[in-house]
Amino acid sequence: MHEQEYIERAKAGDYAGFNYLLKNYWRYLTTYLTKKYNDPYLAEEICIQTFARAFDKIHTFKDQYEFKTWLVQIAKNLVIDEHRKKKLTTEPIFENTKKQISDAVPSIEDEMIKSQDAADLAKQLKKLPQHYQQIIEMRYFKEMSFKAISQELQIPINNLKVRSLRAKKMLHQQLIPKT
Repeated sequence: MHEQEYIERAKAGDYAGFNYLLKNYWRYLTTYLTKKYNDPYLAEEICIQTFARAFDKIHTFKDQYEFKTWLVQIAKNLVIDEHRKKKLTTEPIFENTKKQISDAVPSIEDEMIKSQDAADLAKQLKKLPQHYQQIIEMRYFKEMSFKAISQELQIPINNLKVRSLRAKKMLHQQLIPKT
């Protein structure tokens, strides 16, 4: 059987097609990713995600391309996504805070929050759901680290960062002047 036949079988939902593609390209892709990023753990995680996405989107595969080239492109996009996730940072709301992040670029939300007067900011903050209010107050008014907040609220740090980002975006939306 030719590779193209296995791809067609995979497109039809046949596990033999998926199995062939996985067995045939797993080592190639993990080796490629390990050499490129010098991180075996990242390589394996991205490889798993790549095959999952490839199998979900197998119907979009175009026969004029090589399957391994398509897999590599999916993997590269996933690595980019992974780096974007890791670059999520937060900065203090007010300029007079003691802790400054020297290499961080303030987000639009941070700039909007900084430009509001304290009374208006407090008023808008009260409109947020309680769990978001708590995170904003602890992070920006009490200047607590994510680690300290995580321990106090018993929330994983990654979840806390996501909630903080959502809270800032919600607050930003409330602070935008309605036109």
